[in-house]
Amino acid sequence: MSSPGGEAETPTFKLLPRCRRVSPGSVEAPLAHPTHYSESAEILNSVPMATKTADVAIRYWLTFSSKDIQRPLLWEMSHTFDVIYDIRSASVGPDIGLVGLELSGQAKVIEAAIAWLVKQGVQVDPVF
Repeated sequence: MSSPGGEAETPTFKLLPRCRRVSPGSVEAPLAHPTHYSESAEILNSVPMATKTADVAIRYWLTFSSKDIQRPLLWEMSHTFDVIYDIRSASVGPDIGLVGLELSGQAKVIEAAIAWLVKQGVQVDPVF
């Protein structure tokens, strides 16, 4: 869009708050106060800083149980650990979920993210 003087107008955006109040018992309640962050920080902080430097991309097959299908574990992982995930393939049914996943980031951080997924009950197998 242009203003009457011929200059382009700068669009304005309204920033939405990141945190908001969530009613107990609502669908969003489990995401409002995740309990896994302290455990994840503990895993990540145990990794020596010198080993956190090399960026790699590693592929895995993830198998989710029926109870884990409903939980946004990949979102939680990506917000807890400094990794980028790329879903290469996925098949989700009522009883099982299979995901072909590529994780990119520092090798030790990826290892910590995988350890966290396993701790959450996800079966993780590397792709060879």
